[in-house]
Amino acid sequence: MTRGALNPYGTIVVTTLTGSEYVQLESIGLQRIVVSTQTIANLGGGGSSVPYVYTPLGYDQLTSLSTPTLLSSVPGGIPAGAVYAFIDVSGAAVRYRDDGVAPTASVGMPVAINTQLQYFGNLAAIEFIQQAAGAVLDISFYK
Repeated sequence: MTRGALNPYGTIVVTTLTGSEYVQLESIGLQRIVVSTQTIANLGGGGSSVPYVYTPLGYDQLTSLSTPTLLSSVPGGIPAGAVYAFIDVSGAAVRYRDDGVAPTASVGMPVAINTQLQYFGNLAAIEFIQQAAGAVLDISFYK
């Protein structure tokens, strides 16, 4: 297996896989460490670049973030089987925590306005709050 290096965005990119392996992909960003494990089957021919393709399960939006708000409070709820959320932040920056303690506008992991958070943790545990009025979270769920 050939491993790539950290790119400017803090993502480790795996470029070549040979055989049947467990591959650990880590994204080391300002928000958190993200770990995804996927079994890659031997594709023959000495190796291939194979991205893991997530299956979309749905979209939802959170617009009321003036108090700590669980991701699970989206109107449609977290779809069954979801293991990953792609979260787009617009309107205002937010903070989140996923350790069972509610974030505040000044305490928690910051996510800047007009950026995205890729979250692979316990989707029912992550909680958000806006840092200023007007924050909106657009969320896509995947398995």
